[in-house]
Amino acid sequence: MGASPAATRMRRKAPRESSATEGLMAKNTGDGFRRGAVTGRTQFQRPDGHWQKRDERTGRLMGVKEDGTPFKGVAREPDGRDTPNA
Repeated sequence: MGASPAATRMRRKAPRESSATEGLMAKNTGDGFRRGAVTGRTQFQRPDGHWQKRDERTGRLMGVKEDGTPFKGVAREPDGRDTPNA
C-alpha cells in the first residue's frame, strides 16, 4: 500500500535558496570549454608528456590526464600568480 498523492506532496522539500557562492563554481559547458577557473589547483606536464594536477595548499598530486592535452580551467605551474592558497 503506497502513500497517497497528498502525503507525497507534503513530504517534498522546499526549493533550495541560492547561496552566495552558488554562481562561483567552475563548470564544464559540454561544448569543449569550461566556464570559470578551477581554484586551488595547478597543473604541470610530466616528463612522459602527461598532465597532472596538484593541490596548491597541500602539494598533494591529484589526477593525471593521459591524452596529452592540459586540463581545462586549471592554472599551469609556474603561472606567476600569488594566490592565498599557495
